[in-house]
Amino acid sequence: MNMRNEWDERADKNAFHYVSSFREDWDDESFYRWGEIQTQSVIDNFLKSENADPANMIALEIGCGAGRMSRALASRFKYVYSFDVSSKYVGLAREKNGHLKNVTFRVNDGLSFPEIKDSSIDFAFCGWTMQHMPTKDVVIKNIHEIARTLKPGGLYKINPVVKPKELSKRLMIRVSRLVPGLVAAVAHKDRLKLTSTYTGTLFDECEITKVLSGVGLSVRTVVEEDGSQLFYGKRVMEKWFCGKKSSLR
Repeated sequence: MNMRNEWDERADKNAFHYVSSFREDWDDESFYRWGEIQTQSVIDNFLKSENADPANMIALEIGCGAGRMSRALASRFKYVYSFDVSSKYVGLAREKNGHLKNVTFRVNDGLSFPEIKDSSIDFAFCGWTMQHMPTKDVVIKNIHEIARTLKPGGLYKINPVVKPKELSKRLMIRVSRLVPGLVAAVAHKDRLKLTSTYTGTLFDECEITKVLSGVGLSVRTVVEEDGSQLFYGKRVMEKWFCGKKSSLR
């Protein structure tokens, strides 16, 4: 298993599709419009509920891919640090978003963000990325880094995948979306959709909650639309974990 090599291969084969696999034929306009819709759905409402003004905040984006949401984040936040394990995806993100002056795209090891100082980030976001992290250890290390980089009182929002007994309805929806893609992947022998760097790992909800609280992050969960209905007519609900860093840390 090599996270970087496999995501580099995906970037070369069909970069936009492997990021949002419900379409094969993304173009720039539709792909970045999708990122704007997702940002409206899962970030804008969260920040509003926290009475947070992103114009004065520095954001950390984990798993930026080709910068699908980075562009939308840049229009809202004072500055955005966007990381991805794939050098090919980061190169594409820079190419497609070179006009953005308040975003830095960085390649990392998929585990840490050494360029980011302790307690320097106002908002950390990891959306539709932890579902591709190959082991629990990788997910946990990213959560530790979120806690390390957040300022006391800083906000976070992530969506690791939890096991069915904790969220059976969501999992059924998720499986209904994934099964056709997995069947197609097997039929066409698309190994890039069948390896652990794509299929990811599952947590118990109590397990992920314990990890988050153990590093000083408050935890609440929300189930909300991911914006799909606005974009392609299907209503998809996702479970998110969000909160803030303890001011005592």
